[in-house]
This record gives sequence, structure tokens and C-alpha cells, in this order.
Amino acid sequence: MQRTKAKVFFWALLVLTVLSIGMNLVMFDNTQLLLEESNSFVDAWGLASGVLMFLCLYAYAYHKVVFKSRVVLKFVFLNTAAVGVFSFVDSLWTDYELMSGMEVLVMILLYFAVYFPSLSILHKHQDDVTN
Repeated sequence: MQRTKAKVFFWALLVLTVLSIGMNLVMFDNTQLLLEESNSFVDAWGLASGVLMFLCLYAYAYHKVVFKSRVVLKFVFLNTAAVGVFSFVDSLWTDYELMSGMEVLVMILLYFAVYFPSLSILHKHQDDVTN
């Protein structure tokens, strides 16, 4: 992905993330950012992974170097892929019976729209580091 498209993707993903959290907090009275039945380790892992992903997306889009090690960038790439798979499977596992076929399809398309470009950018960002 070119850096111009990466900038648009980064800002669109950031705005959509903030809007989705804000809409949940405003529109639904009982919304909690942390679910009572969730594991605090999983919550911390998801938050840290999201921050690392956004940091690396920003670094690639604006030609910055945040992590000077290719090993760290490979870890961020693999971690982002693992988080995407884990959250997708977890969502389907817990809510599949409540979802219609169209909701499952939209969720699959959403994950493709978010994680494949993100992984593409993270993979290309590894080329920015020389060691």
C-alpha cells in the first residue's frame, strides 16, 4: 500500500474506532468498555495490540521509525494477525446463535476491510527498518 493510501486508511480507522466507542457510550446506557465476563489479561492484550498497530500504521504512513528492530515489527505483525483471528473467533463463538447470516457476512467483510490492509501496511513497514 502506498503511503498516501496508508494515511487515509490510518485516519479513517482512527476516526471509526473513536466514533464506535463514543456511539456505544452515548447511545446505550449500559455500555461498558470492559465486559464483566471478560478476562483482564485479554482486555490488556487487546488494548496494547491496538496501540501498537496504530503506532506502526502511523509510522509507515508518515515515514517515521518508531521501532528500530525488524524483530519487534515482525512481532507486531504476528500479534495483530493473532488478535484479529482471536477476536473474530471469540465474537462468532459467543454471538453466533444471535447473529443472522447477513450479520456474519458483514462481520467477515469488516475484518477483511480492517485487518488485511493493516497487515499489508505492517508488512511493508518492516522494509523501512534496515537491521
